[in-house]
Amino acid sequence: MAENVLIRQATTADIDTVMLLLDLGRQRMEASGNRHQWTVGYPRRDTVEEDVRRGQCYVMEMAGILVATFVLAQGPDPTYARIWYGQWIDNEQPYSVIHRMAARPTMHGVFALVMQFCKRMATNLRIDTHQDNASMLHNIRKHGFEYCGVIHVGDGSERLAFQWMDKDKP
Repeated sequence: MAENVLIRQATTADIDTVMLLLDLGRQRMEASGNRHQWTVGYPRRDTVEEDVRRGQCYVMEMAGILVATFVLAQGPDPTYARIWYGQWIDNEQPYSVIHRMAARPTMHGVFALVMQFCKRMATNLRIDTHQDNASMLHNIRKHGFEYCGVIHVGDGSERLAFQWMDKDKP
């Protein structure tokens, strides 16, 4: 699968497909019992447009078809400014944040490919998810992220926060 994969920055021409992928991700979350993380209307189109404008929205292509999307943004991220019931592994070094990951439901192994890409781009990564997002929690832990505590997103709801650092690089 990896030999046919291209991960690249999204362009404005990709926005409609990114929105479709995010909608499919929302449907997948709801079907698996996670009805509280991405409520109807989130992520909004203007958020995706801003992610694209900033060069932090990425898409994964296979055979010319967009199959996944995610955001890899440079911190600091205001959402991670305060953490409850724990602490960051390192709160001094610059970090990048992974947000808004979604893929076509028929795709498998997307999380692993996205992590390979992100870990090449950054040595300090943060990610969060809702406690009901069992598949994301499984993948986050499987790929070496350590649980750090609880953060609150813009609407005040809680998310479980994780951090990964490349221990081989300073």
